Amino acid sequence: MAGGEGRSSDSRPLRHDDVRAYYDDVYFDEGRPFARPLPDYAEKLSWLCPRPTERLLDCSCGAGGVLAVARAAGLDAVGIDLSRRALGYAKRSGEERLACAVTERLPIASKSVDLITCLGSLEHYVDPAAAIVEMCRVLRPGGRMLIVVPNYYYWRNVAYAAVYGAHRTGHHQIVERVDTYRGWRTFLEEHGLAVTAVHRDIGPLPSGRGVHLGTRIRQLTRRAIERLVPLYLTYQFGFVCVRSKHDAARSWV
Repeated sequence: MAGGEGRSSDSRPLRHDDVRAYYDDVYFDEGRPFARPLPDYAEKLSWLCPRPTERLLDCSCGAGGVLAVARAAGLDAVGIDLSRRALGYAKRSGEERLACAVTERLPIASKSVDLITCLGSLEHYVDPAAAIVEMCRVLRPGGRMLIVVPNYYYWRNVAYAAVYGAHRTGHHQIVERVDTYRGWRTFLEEHGLAVTAVHRDIGPLPSGRGVHLGTRIRQLTRRAIERLVPLYLTYQFGFVCVRSKHDAARSWV
């Protein structure tokens, strides 16, 4: 994966405490810096074809956007995040089933959840391979997982490189990894997952002062852009996965 191992300013490997401190500062300074509109979360959740009463785990839940959409859909939703400040936002939004933890060490029983979402977070983990192993551990047989990760060849980055002669990627967070479609898919499959579907996330639509897109207009705009942007140039890939047959044969303790 492009970006490699995360390291601190003094070149030592990053620890979870380093990452926690970074995100606590970001949430303190910027409020809800990584939140997307709730309709975006609803669209992504629909990719898992959820059924009411299923139990969902949102890894790196942030301020709780996915949890709010999941509860509205009748799901039994639980969120974890390593940032206590992020969880504070989620709690003030009405979320109660929260835990301060890292995905690499989930405080959840094996084979206990039906659905897992990990949206735009795997690329920021200290150990993404360990995180996948843990998500596989807690997923029930027949459960589904959605992992959304960034594309190295996002069309805006490609255009930027063509104009300025340098490739621009990501949001420059403390740990940042990007890869191609093939690179991400291979990584997931090598660590116990079978990909059953791939969706395109074209990225945030314009917002801010003077830009107000209603829900219906946003949906139509998004669909129009999706028809124009091929998979290999999309902003992020949404991989719907299940545990592979090889991984499902493991005996989890």
